[in-house]
Amino acid sequence: MREAACLAVAEIYSRIAPEYNREAFRTAVPDFALALGEKLAKGAGDNAYGVRVQACLALGHIAKLYSADLEEAFGVEDMVSLYTDCWLAHLSDPVSSVREAAAIALTQCISVLPAPFLESLQEYLSFNLL
Repeated sequence: MREAACLAVAEIYSRIAPEYNREAFRTAVPDFALALGEKLAKGAGDNAYGVRVQACLALGHIAKLYSADLEEAFGVEDMVSLYTDCWLAHLSDPVSSVREAAAIALTQCISVLPAPFLESLQEYLSFNLL
């Protein structure tokens, strides 16, 4: 059920909102993004890996379309912390589909991510992959 909820949120914000009335959805974006991020950060040890997969992807869709709204609502520092807790932590998840989802989410929205997060990402990749 939680997996389907994450998928539904991603569909609403990535497909329905931009096509119909993006402005109407902007006010609720920060709340959903924060909820997804908190669940991901807290659920790192959760056995429901399908939820982690869908939450990573959903947050990626939301960040891609509404990055400016998120930064305005929370500030760059909080968004860097949220992205770090959600995506960087899951790049080393024991389940390959969770690692893949975190990587996909990052690549979908990397062009709109704040510079401090990109620095954290570069440091993480240098330390863990090279």
